[in-house]
Amino acid sequence: MDTPIQPIHLFEQARLPARDAKGWVEHPDLARFHAVPLRDDEGFVDAQRLKEAGLTYMWVEFESDAPDAVRDAYDANPAAGAPSWGPTPPTDRCLLAGIWECEFGPVAYFVFPVSP
Repeated sequence: MDTPIQPIHLFEQARLPARDAKGWVEHPDLARFHAVPLRDDEGFVDAQRLKEAGLTYMWVEFESDAPDAVRDAYDANPAAGAPSWGPTPPTDRCLLAGIWECEFGPVAYFVFPVSP
């Protein structure tokens, strides 16, 4: 008897790599949704492809989410990154897809299932 094929669970947190020394990380599943070519209106992720997979996204900005001490440490030495920042998920259904530094500071990118 054949073993049934198990579906791939997108953005499974057990497969999220460890954060690097600066605190940055990207889930390997995110590459499936990179917009090619990059579009100015959406950035690097193709929101339509996420939607087709039953997902949507939300950003969490370091500046409004990180505790004062963590923000102070980053402000004193931005080159060190934000390894002690634990971004707050916007909802209990969110899955962390990545943490990066962008032009206005660190951000976290979360995905979550679209409500039926």
